[in-house]
Amino acid sequence: MKLAVITSVEAVRKETGELYTLLDPCAGTIPSKRAMSNKYAEIGGFKHGETFLVKWEELERNEYGRNFRFTKLKTLGALEIIALVEKLGDGKIFDINESTEEESAPPVKDHSKSPLGV
Repeated sequence: MKLAVITSVEAVRKETGELYTLLDPCAGTIPSKRAMSNKYAEIGGFKHGETFLVKWEELERNEYGRNFRFTKLKTLGALEIIALVEKLGDGKIFDINESTEEESAPPVKDHSKSPLGV
């Protein structure tokens, strides 16, 4: 289990025009596979524009490749976000296609090159 601070934003899949929820890291490191359906985001309590403390973990691979579960632990206020940035470091995204270990993976610099195309 790993912790991160994320902001939930709505995004559009370029290929289909479908709306998705994209997790944008404020503190800690998250995988580049960070989009979820709006329905799943709603069920998980990820309201767009809010900032959350989340735990995430990698699940078993399947026909779609590596899979991750994000669980909302708490909606955060400004002072909590500042404290967690100091504790967890700046928000980073690791490319799941370049490494099996997020600690050693280089961050994704261009979010538009996400494997999900969002």
